[in-house]
Amino acid sequence: TGNDEVAKYPEIPRAQLEFVECVGKGGFGEVFRGKWRTEGREKTVAMKRVTEFEKEVEILSEFDHPNVIQFYGVSEVDLGYLIVTEFAEGGSLYDYLHKSQNAVSFRQTIDWALQIASGIRYLHYEAPARTIHRDLKSGNVVLTRQLVCKLCDFGGSKNLTHSETETSLRGTIPWMSPEMIRRDKITTATDVWSYGVVLWELITREVPYEGYSGFCIWKSVTEKGSTLAIPEQCPADFKRLMENCWQMDAKKRCNILEVIDELNDMPMKTIARGELQKMRNELQKEMKQMVINESRKLHAEVYETMRDELQRIREETKQVKQEVWGELQRMRNELLKDLQQQPTRVREQTEDLR
Repeated sequence: TGNDEVAKYPEIPRAQLEFVECVGKGGFGEVFRGKWRTEGREKTVAMKRVTEFEKEVEILSEFDHPNVIQFYGVSEVDLGYLIVTEFAEGGSLYDYLHKSQNAVSFRQTIDWALQIASGIRYLHYEAPARTIHRDLKSGNVVLTRQLVCKLCDFGGSKNLTHSETETSLRGTIPWMSPEMIRRDKITTATDVWSYGVVLWELITREVPYEGYSGFCIWKSVTEKGSTLAIPEQCPADFKRLMENCWQMDAKKRCNILEVIDELNDMPMKTIARGELQKMRNELQKEMKQMVINESRKLHAEVYETMRDELQRIREETKQVKQEVWGELQRMRNELLKDLQQQPTRVREQTEDLR
């Protein structure tokens, strides 16, 4: 029962918790900023409301890592439960990169890339139960007041009891690996693909596949084997790392340990001080044109596909019409023939009566 499930984990009395404001709606529940008052102390917390006692609690309760959100406990409320965790006051990495004008230095970019990779390394290799996040994206990375990255939202995560696990369509398409989109079996390599997209965001400060429909992304990744366009201005080390994260064959992708080694070996002289913003400005111009060109190309391909399909339907409809028309003509001819024979039959019947 629900009570039996709650009893396995630290329980926080509902009276100790106070809702302050809704700060987001994840794929697996609403998230609130709240206050937790206990033993004369008050702590700002995140409270995620869920209707069912989820696997997320079991997964989160076992985690202990500086780059993974800290679990405090659970609380029963009307029609569900609250999962109580630490509150990251810096908001999501997505908002920091895409909705603010905050400057991000090259050193900060490397630090964040390493912190996120460190959290993933913990999930894949060090946690009590090895775990695949399955919805890794900048929106599920939050920042503390000190701008430390922490992974969060484990509502779609899976413990790795086997080397491969069945997948349902979880995650967010721009960050999803080809095997996730196709609903194939997945491994830790699916998180590495998503990590490559987050790394691309850190470098470009662009939204992945912005302006593209989910269908276009699906077609581009699964049918054409395309990945996000890496601008020419991107440093070679980052370009190579992203390409390794985006190998279509999951078995050929680098693992997160190799990612960390690459980042640690990346020389700081890759981009001189003051050059990063200049590079980003050039990247943004290049990216905007790439998006326009790629979008036109993709939509043209979709149009061609739809046009071919429409032509096929038209031809089939024409064939059906011809068959129906032929059948109607046959029936009409038989009816006319029958009508023409009617007078003869009437005369024959009249003569018989005589």
